[in-house]
Amino acid sequence: QIVRMPVPSREVFRQFIAPAGLPVVFTGLFEDKPLRKWSWELIKERYGHLVYREVRQGQLLNISSAAGKAGVNRVEVKLTDFIDVVTGARKAKGKQEEGLYIAKKQLLPAEEVLKVFPFPPFYSGDLSKCFTEPSSWVGMPGTWTQGHIDARDNFAYQIIGKKRWTLFSPQDHKYLYFKKLKGTLEWSMALANQNPDLSKFPKLTKARPLTVDMDPGDVLYLPRGWIHMVENVTPALMLNVWRKGPAEFISSWSEKYQKEIASYCDKPE
Repeated sequence: QIVRMPVPSREVFRQFIAPAGLPVVFTGLFEDKPLRKWSWELIKERYGHLVYREVRQGQLLNISSAAGKAGVNRVEVKLTDFIDVVTGARKAKGKQEEGLYIAKKQLLPAEEVLKVFPFPPFYSGDLSKCFTEPSSWVGMPGTWTQGHIDARDNFAYQIIGKKRWTLFSPQDHKYLYFKKLKGTLEWSMALANQNPDLSKFPKLTKARPLTVDMDPGDVLYLPRGWIHMVENVTPALMLNVWRKGPAEFISSWSEKYQKEIASYCDKPE
């Protein structure tokens, strides 16, 4: 079971939570912030005119996913239309609008998000440089992300709706049939859909999944190395940031870049 707790002090996070390397759901981290007031209506009113040209399409739970980005269609859609389809305000107009999912993209202009986004308060230094810019994950019920591993610590903020995370310990890596594609991500072939063929992936039965539902206001701390697949249970909007370092240095980063990050980001002790 995933521990759910009020947002801890920096000292508690540094001394106990981070060293344990276990997922935790924090409540109340942005309860009193403007971000907590976001709604579909507010987003449509302010930004509905924006057009997105890289919207993922077709990753429904009843469709086997190709590993990673391969085989996933990309379509162009206006934000107002996207939200109306995602929330069920109107039906999809043909296959072009089925299974729409904005994933790892900037839903809104970065400068607008950064005005209201509260970075995790557990580190000192310039937090806007210690973390990646917030990424958006927005989709209709039944859209999802295939099982994979992140190379950096992840903080996921549930803004609207409900998401379901299925997590596996790094110790289960050997049971999940991973394949590394372009970039740094590893994708699980066994977690390419929610009804895997156990005749093809017999070791999957030895894995021990943990499931946690994220509601508005929740923040999931997911240490690097934890395998996860994520499903939109309802129309949902999530923002997340990955911590850049120094403990989470990527092997492909130059030594100069690693030193630069270390100069303005501290490290949990």
